[in-house]
Amino acid sequence: MLQPAAIFQDGMILQREKIVTVWGTHTPGAVVSVEIQGQNAKTIADEKGTRYLTRPARSACEADQTLTCAEGETISYP
Repeated sequence: MLQPAAIFQDGMILQREKIVTVWGTHTPGAVVSVEIQGQNAKTIADEKGTRYLTRPARSACEADQTLTCAEGETISYP
């Protein structure tokens, strides 16, 4: 089961112009995908189920955004 790190929750704020690292756990060997502002990235959870994805720095946005993880789980951020 996908479990993002506790920092990734509704209402979180991602700092603009900084690289974003998304991490958490999943079933070992599972493919994990993350989408932020329409850009996707994929990785495979290691033998402990840990996974990390790094996304490029993003510009500021005014509209509400969503971070979408594998299995359709979403986290909203302003």
